[in-house]
Amino acid sequence: IEAALDVLPHTDLEYALVRREQNNSGEISIHSFSLRDVMNSSDDLAKNFVLQPRDRVIILPNKAEAEAEAEAEAEAEAEAEAEGFSTGQLSEDVIQMKKVATLQRQELIEQLVEDLELQANNTTPAQVISVGGKVRFPGRYPLESSMNVSDLIQAAGGLEESAYTLEAELTRRKINSDRYRSTSYRLFSLQGIEQELKDDFDLLPHDHVNVRRLPQWNEKQTITLEGE
Repeated sequence: IEAALDVLPHTDLEYALVRREQNNSGEISIHSFSLRDVMNSSDDLAKNFVLQPRDRVIILPNKAEAEAEAEAEAEAEAEAEAEGFSTGQLSEDVIQMKKVATLQRQELIEQLVEDLELQANNTTPAQVISVGGKVRFPGRYPLESSMNVSDLIQAAGGLEESAYTLEAELTRRKINSDRYRSTSYRLFSLQGIEQELKDDFDLLPHDHVNVRRLPQWNEKQTITLEGE
């Protein structure tokens, strides 16, 4: 991190990734770590997480694509006005440069997921899980060793304000010994996730967690006043 001259604003300090090549065959594994701990020089992390040759570190933005684009446009317009340009004179190149500077989070993660899928076979499932519903960044994520529900929620940026913590749903798909695929469902609670999730458990390949919306939650209620 020091060699890269620090990190940009709006960087996710709780979830960063390392893509590691395991052997000469090109097989990879994915490992997550807390960038905050690294920047705080955590001794435990330094002892247990040492980079190896051909490792690739992926630092993620903590803004969704729509948020990043809106902020980029607002910042570019403010800069243009400060320099005496009208909004209509604003170069599209300036806006585009700011959008590129905030790389789309899910595109970066999806590249790793696709790599994991390529090395799966009929005896070794792809080490991939997913989360949907009321989390900040729904989508597919690499499955790490001993990864549990709270780890997945953290990888997805945490819960949204409208998340219903009393009941979430796990969908589990797996291949049985006689080579047919079964699907099971499980309801569980997300209460206490801010400190220590009471109903936490390890995840398996292809697990999907869905975080429901709080009943009777309205995202926005607006009124319009027109006239003089």
